[in-house]
Amino acid sequence: MKNQIIPGRFEGRSAIVTGGAQGIGEAIVTRLAREGASVIIADIQPEVGEATAAKLQADGLKVFFEQVNVADDDSVARMVGSAVTRLGGVDILVNNAGITGNEKTFMKMNDLAEHRKIMAVNLFGPMACSHAVLPHMIENKYGRIVNASSVVATKGNFGQTGYGAAKAALLGFTFSLAKEVAKHGITVNAVAPGFTDTKMLSVVPQENLAKLAAMTPVGRLGTAEELAAAYVYLASEEAGFTTGTVLAVDGGLPL
Repeated sequence: MKNQIIPGRFEGRSAIVTGGAQGIGEAIVTRLAREGASVIIADIQPEVGEATAAKLQADGLKVFFEQVNVADDDSVARMVGSAVTRLGGVDILVNNAGITGNEKTFMKMNDLAEHRKIMAVNLFGPMACSHAVLPHMIENKYGRIVNASSVVATKGNFGQTGYGAAKAALLGFTFSLAKEVAKHGITVNAVAPGFTDTKMLSVVPQENLAKLAAMTPVGRLGTAEELAAAYVYLASEEAGFTTGTVLAVDGGLPL
């Protein structure tokens, strides 16, 4: 069955999903919660995050909202502290929060301020969140960290120099951290999505979306649910022998 829910797979586990209010993040939250986890939606958008949490709570799921700006270390520390108090610990961290930028070519940018912002959210955000949860994971001798990279990290994309740089650097962080914490029963992996049909692409004209689909060997954009399945696998106990790897879910785009 497509994207089959496995009831109880995450029973007793606690998770934080950054950028979990909508899109791929919401799909990840939903899968984890439906499979038994207690999940914190950590997002910068309070209205959207609270609405998503309320919708899932109405289905009887253990989902809660915590506001966070992952580019602010103090905000991250407060969010993780609150999550630990509410859930009793953190077993799973999905670093999904990210931004793209204004898609200008590198030489058309007047300065590097926008690149610094992209780095702050897409690279230093996951680093800050990981640094905050690791003491709890190390103490419990168990943890799963899953980082959201992108096909742009290895393939590149016109007008996304800052985004590509951040997502590529995130892979280096993933590989190195995986080596450091494996002895504590903690795995660190990344997912590299291709072009996915979410709100992030809603600003792209339909004719351009059609071109993106045509570039993809399977002939279409991915869905948030297909991406969530990859994140949930890497967050599971079954993935205990998988660390320091990148799971590409991109419809064969680099082929």
